[in-house]
Amino acid sequence: MEVRTIRDCIDKKSNNLNLIKFIAAILVIFSHSFRISRNTMDPLDSFTDGQISFGGVAVALFLFDSGFYVTKGLFKRKKGVLYFKNRFARIYPAFVAVIIATAFIIGPLISKYSFKEYFGRKDTYLYLLYILMIPRYILPGVFEKNPYPGVVNGSLWTIPLEVICYIGLYIVYVCKFLNKKVLKILNPLLLIGICVIFGFRVTGIYKYHLYLRPLLIFFMGIQYYIFRDEIKLDRKKALEILVVAFGLFLLHWGDIAAIYCFPYLFSILMFSEKQVSEKIASLGNYSYAIYLVAFPIQQIFVSCFGRMDPFTNTLYASICSILFGIGIYHWIEIPFAKLILQVGDNKN
Repeated sequence: MEVRTIRDCIDKKSNNLNLIKFIAAILVIFSHSFRISRNTMDPLDSFTDGQISFGGVAVALFLFDSGFYVTKGLFKRKKGVLYFKNRFARIYPAFVAVIIATAFIIGPLISKYSFKEYFGRKDTYLYLLYILMIPRYILPGVFEKNPYPGVVNGSLWTIPLEVICYIGLYIVYVCKFLNKKVLKILNPLLLIGICVIFGFRVTGIYKYHLYLRPLLIFFMGIQYYIFRDEIKLDRKKALEILVVAFGLFLLHWGDIAAIYCFPYLFSILMFSEKQVSEKIASLGNYSYAIYLVAFPIQQIFVSCFGRMDPFTNTLYASICSILFGIGIYHWIEIPFAKLILQVGDNKN
């Protein structure tokens, strides 16, 4: 069988990627169900001694995919106005809608306070700071007695992180750092730095590893696009990398495995010669909206029905999140994206 490079594959739409994104969104729900229902770790989190959860794998996929395809879009358009317009259209409509609906519909209905008390408290309005990418997790009297108390939407922490990635990508692009010669010089230094920080858990830096890991995986997505004509997709190599990843987790170097091994494994799945049907893959269209709404829906179920089995919580929350996700995609994401992009290109 002829070994292909990523360049050979990227001109065709990856139906696999769309389906994987949908599965990843459900994995986030499954992962959170343990924390929300029992305040415990999910099975993968427990198996790896807290190195990575199913949700962490899903976030890694989202960031790698974003780094790869956003870089592709930037190289295609080159103009900063079009680049940021596309990113704004992709992120903001559904994000803002969920924050407003959470603060002004879900919040007052679930809160222990009366409507008058709820709307009279400043935390109700401070929650809207999330629209400016300033994280806020608490609404007055909401989910305070849940096993995972007070946190209204724990999934949103990745959105400001992704916005930082978009800005950083454009800066390094303008500074002309995104070329092979520069990256080939920087990569050995980056490898040493990552091994030192994540391997030896450098005090003062490693405590931010949950934020640094997705940032670096986004950067790996950038590199996979830059070196797309040199990265060969080989199943045997994928098996070897999977073994290496397992070994790194045994050594408690899970962050290094996620940064260096996951991207290749994701690429194998994304660009496989065997692609799922477009009809099945269309489920991935709803993955972003599902990701945005699932956490508060899971908290609502626990708040209304008490402690739940994580699998039951996953099932109910997944069904509701998919239904809301479909509505948000068709009634908010698509119409507002078209409105924002009425002048310019509407491609990623």
